Amino acid sequence: MAVISLSAFEPVLGKVVEAVSLMKEAQELMTAHGVNAQVVSLVRGGVQGTLSLVAEYADAAAYGALMDEVNADEGWQSFMARAQSAAVAQPVRSVDYAELPGLELSFDAIASSTVAMASIFRIRDGQLERSLDRIQRWKAIRSEEHTSELQSQFRIS
Repeated sequence: MAVISLSAFEPVLGKVVEAVSLMKEAQELMTAHGVNAQVVSLVRGGVQGTLSLVAEYADAAAYGALMDEVNADEGWQSFMARAQSAAVAQPVRSVDYAELPGLELSFDAIASSTVAMASIFRIRDGQLERSLDRIQRWKAIRSEEHTSELQSQFRIS
């Protein structure tokens, strides 16, 4: 099951161009290590203009191995030092998600989308099976009605 990592930053007023440039550089550095990554901007449901680096890994083991590889890279370490000293964006959140079994969708299927929507479900104790059934039915209805590709994940961090 794929793992999706999202790191979100709010650009400092007047520093959006610089923040976007740093996000693009982070994307390029991660892509050089084989990570599927893209930079997105929040348009609804939080602080508009928040920038996020979204990265996909094949599974939890690949996530761990690639993060070790990226963090050991001197180019990444240099980038992180420059990005932190530039002070052009404030970290907002960092979350990792794993796909739900049976509801997988490849990164390639959503990478070219112009808009991504996230719906978050809290699963109550003892209701996992019922909740997964509802999410599966919701995904099928949304896909049929809106010809959309939907990816279902759960938070792992």
